Amino acid sequence: MKLTQFWQQLMLRLALRGAVLAVCVMWGGLVAPVSAETTALVRSNHASHGTGSVNVFVHGSKVANNFQFASVTITDNASGSPQSVALSGTGTTASAPVVSLSPTSLSFGNQQVKTTSAARTVTLTNSGNAALTIHSIGLSGSNSGDFHQQHTCPSSSSTLAAGASCIISVTFTPTADGSRSASLAITDNASGSPQSVTLSGTGVLGMPPTGSDPNAQPPADNILQEPLGWLALIVAVVAAAGIGTEFISGRQRRSHPR
Repeated sequence: MKLTQFWQQLMLRLALRGAVLAVCVMWGGLVAPVSAETTALVRSNHASHGTGSVNVFVHGSKVANNFQFASVTITDNASGSPQSVALSGTGTTASAPVVSLSPTSLSFGNQQVKTTSAARTVTLTNSGNAALTIHSIGLSGSNSGDFHQQHTCPSSSSTLAAGASCIISVTFTPTADGSRSASLAITDNASGSPQSVTLSGTGVLGMPPTGSDPNAQPPADNILQEPLGWLALIVAVVAAAGIGTEFISGRQRRSHPR
């Protein structure tokens, strides 16, 4: 009789050729015949006993990430019936990479046409327990040409270790006014590939870049700057004319004393 972990082959050699076998599964103290419900946990099958022996194969399915137990019970016409074999095993999670993106969308707001915004970043983290292979990072969508990306992520010839992160930087340079949108797509070997980040922004004609209030009014001193400049010039001219007249008049009075 040999039992190997949770996937097992149970070899029972019975001396009696006409032995009657009934394989039952006991899970958590509950005994029942093998059925659609119990086979999800433990399965067994046996070969023909025409050779004087029977091979019983037992295998199980993972139901939790902890220790599990069961038993196989054989009911027959031999002494000591029913015989039973204890089964045990530990469920483990399969190794796989998992992609986490933060944030999952970038909004650039208003941006003057044909000017480039400040870069905004997306953090890509491998939150799984296996290495992540990134095949490509690119842009798609009707206005993908208005967005540009660069990143620190490893190429497909390398991998991102479990728990590690890399940064994707995106800028927005609208080529026309109005709403602009695209998607940042990451293709890799993780479930759910390709993952995407939504990109959006608005191109504005003749407006300052994002961060300025397009409805802001110029400061009050700017409103008066030009009139005040002209006024100062007029005062200066008048003053100069007055000084010159007084100077000329003074000379004339000195030249012709009474």
